[in-house]
Amino acid sequence: MITPTLRVYMPDFIYTDREDGVIEKLTEYGNYAPNLKLYLWYNQTDKVNPKDFISKWDRVPHNNFKTIIRPQFFDAQRDFIFFDIIPRRIYNSNHIQYSRYSWVYDGGAEQILNGLEEFKKTFEFITSDKDKPKRRQQKRNDYEDSNHR
Repeated sequence: MITPTLRVYMPDFIYTDREDGVIEKLTEYGNYAPNLKLYLWYNQTDKVNPKDFISKWDRVPHNNFKTIIRPQFFDAQRDFIFFDIIPRRIYNSNHIQYSRYSWVYDGGAEQILNGLEEFKKTFEFITSDKDKPKRRQQKRNDYEDSNHR
């Protein structure tokens, strides 16, 4: 069983015109993936007030996942990240060990939305039932009508 975790950098979408779209997609995909842990993080030097975001976030119903907001970048074994949506400048400056899949982007909120689409595709692919190849039947030649004695 896969326990999905998703990590997103907050300052690239908060206080933008795409913030509501990102919140909507986070909620949609969070409810799609069972028991999702959503990590939202920012640096303390960023101009982010998490209380503003939390007031918007709490208005949207979240049924199936847990949200954790952290004031610094983290990469620890106990917080293994299944899918990471991370800016290129942070990806290049940190050696990320505990992440399975990463969506590295250069832009802002639009690229985060693309990363969320990629998260959904990846999660669907991994959790879908795969058609197993059919086992080939061995041809037999020892029937009554064969010329075997």
